[in-house]
Amino acid sequence: MPWQKNQSGNPKGRKKMTEEEKQKKEKFTQMLKASVPEALKILLEIMCNVNALNRDRISCARVILERAYGSTPLLLNAEKEDDFVEIRIIRERNESDEGYGSDAEWNEAINEME
Repeated sequence: MPWQKNQSGNPKGRKKMTEEEKQKKEKFTQMLKASVPEALKILLEIMCNVNALNRDRISCARVILERAYGSTPLLLNAEKEDDFVEIRIIRERNESDEGYGSDAEWNEAINEME
């Protein structure tokens, strides 16, 4: 049977939580929030690990960026030219970089993309 116009599919609404349920939920939330620094540390370690799979590194970077800036695209205000977000990529050289070009070549490639 279809819903009547202006009729709720759940007329009684969500069951109210008891005081004990509220306390359990708050305790659980506090436990989760306490683990945030460790979770961020793990995400950063994977993202910066050159031996990790690229898809894992990208996934970690995406999570960090979405939490910092939101998951919707950043839209620039056309009225303000200086209203922008600058993201700098700082690359450290290591042994696995051999054969991938010099810093000047990387900078030139990045400048071409801009």
